[in-house]
Amino acid sequence: MAIRKVPSKGPGAKRKINQKGGKGSFGQDKIVAKVAKPIDDDITSESDHDMKDDGYDALEASQFEETAGEKKLRLTKQLLAERSALTENLEEELEKEVLEEQGRVEIKIADKLKPDTEISTPKYHLKHAHPLSITCSCISKTTLYTACKKGFITSWSLETGKKINKINSKNGIILAMAVNDRFLATGGKNTGSENVNTGEGGNKGREIAIKNQQIGIVDVWDPTNLSHKHSFTGHKGAINGLAFRQSGNLGALYSASEDRTIKIWDCALESYVETLYGHQCGVQAIDAWQKERCVSVGGRDNTLCVFKIPEESHLSFTGHKGSIDCVKLLNDQTFITGGADDGAICLWYADKRKPKFTFPSAHGDSNWIISMASIVNADIFATGSNNGEVKIWKLHKEGKPARFASFKVIRTIKVNGFVNALSFSADGANLCVGVGKEHRLGRWWCDKSVKNSVFIYDILTNDGLTK
Repeated sequence: MAIRKVPSKGPGAKRKINQKGGKGSFGQDKIVAKVAKPIDDDITSESDHDMKDDGYDALEASQFEETAGEKKLRLTKQLLAERSALTENLEEELEKEVLEEQGRVEIKIADKLKPDTEISTPKYHLKHAHPLSITCSCISKTTLYTACKKGFITSWSLETGKKINKINSKNGIILAMAVNDRFLATGGKNTGSENVNTGEGGNKGREIAIKNQQIGIVDVWDPTNLSHKHSFTGHKGAINGLAFRQSGNLGALYSASEDRTIKIWDCALESYVETLYGHQCGVQAIDAWQKERCVSVGGRDNTLCVFKIPEESHLSFTGHKGSIDCVKLLNDQTFITGGADDGAICLWYADKRKPKFTFPSAHGDSNWIISMASIVNADIFATGSNNGEVKIWKLHKEGKPARFASFKVIRTIKVNGFVNALSFSADGANLCVGVGKEHRLGRWWCDKSVKNSVFIYDILTNDGLTK
């Protein structure tokens, strides 16, 4: 059977299906292509329904999402608004908090000192405090610690003047000590014995052969009961100075030795950290504050060094006419030194190689500066010699920005003997004086009329204590 072709109706023609359900001429369904209705842009779903119910538009939320910086700024403004409602001078309070955190709050004490007639009378006179000359002292809160040439360590109460604890370190002559809230460190020299005695109770691991050579041992004690914690060895000479870093790692300890080096120890980990070099003679004294740096004096090399530990560098200063025996920080950028040969006191800036101010023969001609004490960021310091006087000095500021530029004597306390140790309490209310028959470093002179004693002075007026 021949198939007949159906003529086309032209381009674009559409084929229709027989709506009556019949078949076409070919016995097949006729197909009609229907035009699709336009699709609605809004697609509804269950999730879309929930979003509409919550009133939340995801696109808008992404555009206005708060970043971490914006959140921090918003919370800071909120906190400042809350604090401003509670205080009248918010700016002053915030500035003070920043200074406290950085350890730069100024403490004005000079104008609160008692007059000479009252300040010279000690609050407590601790007679025969040690069997031999007192060599060093330090204060932690309300406790005074002293040591002597026979190796005894004693703690005293500043409030009652009574003895709290006393031990024999059995470690030779103690020449230096330092304390913080967690540790008490002592150091000196050990000569002429075959080994270092381990002592009693808790002093384990301290038997160290020295074979008649002078070495320096740093002992770490518990300040509450004077129990032994640890011993550091490594110095080949006597320990002349110790200082704790006063922030960050409270276990960071600096030791200055006669072997011309400074070593850093970690008392918390009971480990050695590193050794600092820079002096040509034995290091006589050291001091430190909050930054990772320390200041030291090198005795006969007539050099003062500021060690910048993170930078692994140091600065050297010269100025005295002979040996420099004492150094104390006034703040992070200013410090004072005391000379033995010239008896002078010098004021230094960390950014100047020569002293800003020098007071020659501070305790009279041919009298050495044996001891110094200061309160960081305060306007006073004290010095001692063997001329029967302890002098308290007032610091004066000059320039813009104002910096300590000079000082003068404002109080004098009569004390007989060698003033080998001076310590201020943290608030400046007490000055503790350790007196001996001999100089702390030798036996060049001996005043047999003097008792090895400790004097505790209240130096502030009642108004000064309440402020």
